Amino acid sequence: MDQNFDLRSLPRPTDEQFEAFAEHVGEAHSWYKHLDLLTGRPFVVFLAPDSGVGRLVAQRNESGFEIVEPPEGPVFTEEHPRLHYSWKTSEEYRRRFGYLDFASQGYDGTFGRDVGDPMCLPQEIMDRCSFTLFPYVSADRWDSVRWAHGKAIASLRAGTPHPKRDTVLEWRRLVEERDQAWESLTDAERDSVLARDREGAQSEAPTAAVTRYLGLEAELEAVYSEQLRPGELAKIRHGLSQLKAWLDGR
Repeated sequence: MDQNFDLRSLPRPTDEQFEAFAEHVGEAHSWYKHLDLLTGRPFVVFLAPDSGVGRLVAQRNESGFEIVEPPEGPVFTEEHPRLHYSWKTSEEYRRRFGYLDFASQGYDGTFGRDVGDPMCLPQEIMDRCSFTLFPYVSADRWDSVRWAHGKAIASLRAGTPHPKRDTVLEWRRLVEERDQAWESLTDAERDSVLARDREGAQSEAPTAAVTRYLGLEAELEAVYSEQLRPGELAKIRHGLSQLKAWLDGR
């Protein structure tokens, strides 16, 4: 991104685009497996003239492959969509999010965008519109702590500080108890649990073991969706509110 480009010259996103973008950042990737549970990862939100544009392809060269811009250009289209993500074409991106964009910090300390050329943002944007997200920003996989963050959980149990330490450990405890409760169910009881998610299935009165399992699952989902994830979404919205204020010159 051109260092001298005036971000305030871009069309201002609508309130609806700001809100849609807050949800998009939380769901753009499988953050539950990409973000470190102990440290999280810094993010920043901003406007970019080439938001949603940046299609690249692999091209064979003498030493193997290189990533280059395709002959038809960097725009994602119906003929050349972006696959396996929450948006597929540049037109769709611009309609839903305007010129909003985000970047996150890699292991080398630099910030990389979701798509697009390297960015160079005003320091004020970096200072005002940055925040740290943890893996529980993800909209799904609220049981991922069972398998994705074993070493981090061991560190937390040993006393490593964390902004949500007690809640994260409660999250892990409930996952473990829920899994143990599942293992204790008979095949028939497991079938009755699975049948509850099938439309039109007849549900029988649950056994005590099934009731315990369902109760633990409800607690687990509540801890994740009511105590952990909302705080991460609030960080994104705060960063966007700071961006709004900057655009307004406040």
